[in-house]
Amino acid sequence: NTWLLFLPLFPVQVQTLIVVIIGMVVLLLDLLGLVQLGQLLIFHIYLSMSPTLSPPIPPSLGGQRLTCPRNEIMDKKGKSQEEIKAMRAQQAQQGAKLTQRPAGAVPGA
Repeated sequence: NTWLLFLPLFPVQVQTLIVVIIGMVVLLLDLLGLVQLGQLLIFHIYLSMSPTLSPPIPPSLGGQRLTCPRNEIMDKKGKSQEEIKAMRAQQAQQGAKLTQRPAGAVPGA
């Protein structure tokens, strides 16, 4: 009815009940960790599938929302490489228009 714990370094004799209690505590901690991982997975799926949850629009854009080139390309599957390049060039021009400042302008002034 005795067990030896911590055998390689420090053998300790304990009763069977202590070994069972330690096993139950470890099992309980494992299950709690799995529950937390499950909640994190469900929350991740919720956030990734929600179309209304998106980052706020910066005031410097004047209420315009920039579109993500990756999303547009992924939504339009089957496009040719030329169409994709044209789309990226157009988005680059739009981005350049948004970031242009008058000559001599001081940021934050």
